[in-house]
Amino acid sequence: MINFLLGILGGMGPAATNYLYKLIIKHTPALKDQDHIPTIIYSNTLIPDRTKCILQGKHEEIIDVLSNSAKLLENIGADLVIMPCNTAHYYIEKIQEKINIPIYDMIKITAQYLYDKTFSQINKIKDHEVGLLATTGTIQSRIYQERFQTKNIKVITPNEREQKELMEIIYSIKKSGPSKLFKDSLIEIFSNLRKKEGINWIILGCTELPLLFQDERNIEKDFLVDPMAILAKHVVKKVKGKFVE
Repeated sequence: MINFLLGILGGMGPAATNYLYKLIIKHTPALKDQDHIPTIIYSNTLIPDRTKCILQGKHEEIIDVLSNSAKLLENIGADLVIMPCNTAHYYIEKIQEKINIPIYDMIKITAQYLYDKTFSQINKIKDHEVGLLATTGTIQSRIYQERFQTKNIKVITPNEREQKELMEIIYSIKKSGPSKLFKDSLIEIFSNLRKKEGINWIILGCTELPLLFQDERNIEKDFLVDPMAILAKHVVKKVKGKFVE
């Protein structure tokens, strides 16, 4: 695709934004600089806390900030916007109303990916199940549940105690970065979820969580799904026609 400019609406948090761009570079088939996708990154760290806005019903300010950030990318010349924050996808339709370029829905793309990869050849009448590790805002907004239900995929979430622990892990990663302690705690949560519910796939539905596994070549070997990796491959394939594993 000639003269294409990708826009990344980031800052939620900055490390997750950086990780998504690394994934795009990793999956782009390139022999030289010019083979990579021209990209403009707006890491707007002033976007309000997404979970707090959803749980407290304070939507107007965050919609304005997200929409204005997307407009900025559009005005610079971006042809497409992607957003490395699961919880912010609660507002994606409101953002799309304010801009004239597409904003890709990472959660819809992930639902389609899992359906194509695992469930499309199985009993299509039966609901299939995946586990979701995400912020309380993402879970209570039901953005995963609603998008996955269109593919007959049921979303299972941790219990109240484990969800509270998960939020502590997420905010701790934002504060001090990933660590083995946080990774071990997360593994215990999703291992319990898999044992109790008998599900195979666990979605890392907060963009901080894949940072705990970014040094591993293929986290899907442990039945973990990284929506940012799926989004990166999807974008690269759309722009370049193929991607590199």
